[in-house]
Amino acid sequence: NFVPMRGGKQKTPNMIRNELQKYIGQCKADGTMSQTRIIENMGVNCNTFRRFMNPKTYKDQWSATQNGTYWAAARLLEEIKYENDKAKKSGTKRKTASDDENSTKKAKDGSFLNNTTAASVTSSKMSKAEVNDFLDRVSAVEGVPDNLVYDSCPQLATKINAFVQRAGMSKANLMRAFGDINGNSL
Repeated sequence: NFVPMRGGKQKTPNMIRNELQKYIGQCKADGTMSQTRIIENMGVNCNTFRRFMNPKTYKDQWSATQNGTYWAAARLLEEIKYENDKAKKSGTKRKTASDDENSTKKAKDGSFLNNTTAASVTSSKMSKAEVNDFLDRVSAVEGVPDNLVYDSCPQLATKINAFVQRAGMSKANLMRAFGDINGNSL
């Protein structure tokens, strides 16, 4: 059985809470993962997570160990610590989700921008003309069959959100490029 330890004693729920909050803040700052994605990776319910993260929920702090988030967060934090230690020993940086997104992908994945195009789009503020020119270039890509989507809805939503978060891009611009579709349908 796994028990999170520190100095020969079991970590308190407050310690796990603080470490988890730091990790969530770090991931948000890096843009590597959202809180929702972290909760999904832990495999816990949002309500359970919320209840665990509020220390006032429990009369005795140790009763928070009955919450599944305590154990899932402890395991996640240990895995991250292990990966970071392993990366330090080997001298390589851990590959993040954003590194994967910026690499060249096949058109089958729904992403057809290489590193230079993605970097030039995100590097600085873009004028409306530059945004429209960029959308025209994206729309001009040929060889992608119509009505074929290889991704699930959540994967597609993630890719659309990543595309919209580029400098100067907005949902309205994307909807106009799709042919004046209602923006509320995203």
